[in-house]
Amino acid sequence: MPRVYLADDDVEVRRALRFALEQSLGLVVTGEAAHAHGLPALVEAAQADVVLIDWDLPGRVDAWLIADVRRLPNQPRVIITSSHADVREAALATGAIGFADKSEPPESLLEVVRGCLAQ
Repeated sequence: MPRVYLADDDVEVRRALRFALEQSLGLVVTGEAAHAHGLPALVEAAQADVVLIDWDLPGRVDAWLIADVRRLPNQPRVIITSSHADVREAALATGAIGFADKSEPPESLLEVVRGCLAQ
């Protein structure tokens, strides 16, 4: 069963994501963070297969952070989330494998996660 790590500074968003991923897709959320500081180490300790990172997460969300996460031993897939659809291109340019617009219905995010797991 794939393991997911959630990185978003809004506790309510993390709670909703956890519920949707666990209930709808049967995934296991192995950890959460509210800041980008130390995120690669946290993801590694959680042995996550997929990491959802909010584009506006406090700290450094850029190509370096995404590369650090993707270079971990189990090479987790990274999905960037944002409520600003206009950052999609920039987010994907960081090396993320997917982008989910948080202003879309939850089913859209679940579809992005399903697609990334299938790759």
